[in-house]
Amino acid sequence: GMYAWLAKLYAAELVSVARVARFAIDIDAVLAAARDGATRDASAVQLIMLASPNNPTGVLTPLSDIRRLCSELPPRALLVVDEAYIEFVDADKRSADDTRSLGTNDSQSAVSLLDSFNNLFVVRTLSKWAGIASLRFGYGFASSVELTNAVLATRQPYHVSDASAAAARAAIRDGGAVARTSVVALRRATLQLERALS
Repeated sequence: GMYAWLAKLYAAELVSVARVARFAIDIDAVLAAARDGATRDASAVQLIMLASPNNPTGVLTPLSDIRRLCSELPPRALLVVDEAYIEFVDADKRSADDTRSLGTNDSQSAVSLLDSFNNLFVVRTLSKWAGIASLRFGYGFASSVELTNAVLATRQPYHVSDASAAAARAAIRDGGAVARTSVVALRRATLQLERALS
């Protein structure tokens, strides 16, 4: 995937941790891998990437697990939660231990934890729900200006084209209409496919 490609591009050591039953994250294994890396070199573990909801399973990592990761990771490690598919979360695709009604996706988002942790960064994209994948427009949430500035310092110059910016503004301005048409339609089609396959 993209994380492995980027790690190779930046000559970073990539350590993958397999998911467990029902495609859940093995939090103990992630923490063990991070601690092992930190034992070898205190600055070795700098970034942990976590897709939630996961692609292609749609499984969300419970916020309690994200809290635990943020609390127990080595001091210099940053947890990045990739919420590219958060707008598509349905009650039947949430984590197995979460029985709350969906309401809004913010109740499932790691964004709700930003005030509690300075080692958490949440990224999202307009590519999926707004249907503008080819324009490559993403955004992030951080708990501090310092973290935001550190992330911005790593971006490429000319990273957003005028066309991408215009499409992003339109998608955000008309987000409700876009969500009602594209996200709801895709959710319905997914449920129809699941029923047909079962």
